[in-house]
Amino acid sequence: TPQLIKDKEENEQLKINYDESVVESNAIKQSMEEVKNKVMSDATAYMITDVLRAVPSQIGASYTTNDQIAAKTGTTNYDSQTAKSWGYPSNATPDGWIVGYTPNMVVAIWTGYTENIANVYLTQNQMVAQRNNFFKACAKATLNSSGATFKRPSNVISVQLEKGTTLLASEN
Repeated sequence: TPQLIKDKEENEQLKINYDESVVESNAIKQSMEEVKNKVMSDATAYMITDVLRAVPSQIGASYTTNDQIAAKTGTTNYDSQTAKSWGYPSNATPDGWIVGYTPNMVVAIWTGYTENIANVYLTQNQMVAQRNNFFKACAKATLNSSGATFKRPSNVISVQLEKGTTLLASEN
């Protein structure tokens, strides 16, 4: 059964101890009803996953998992007026997130601020730390895994293309 872990009070910070998989603070676990609605074909889901499998190496993940993993990252930006009025540098960001999945689990981490505060913003180094925490959590969760892989549906085929083109590779 899927579970949502959330804070009992809106303004309390939720802390997760990755080493012992214990949720600390004033957190509660809420079981959620599993609802199954197909939103895309198996082939589309596989192709999206195949593209997203490159993300961990593209962002320099410092932890590896036994299972294949796919991920998507994102950030928001301050508009120029907000950045100027709060004294933020041009590379400041209010928040960032990463969502990743293996064939057996999904992990999402959001880091950020819900309100603007003078001289309080995220930096690139903080975003890298957040992503490393994500991969550390995934590595721990799949430590004893046998190396699950994303299964290609039978209606998805793989073909070789000529380098630098969209043409099928020739036999030569």
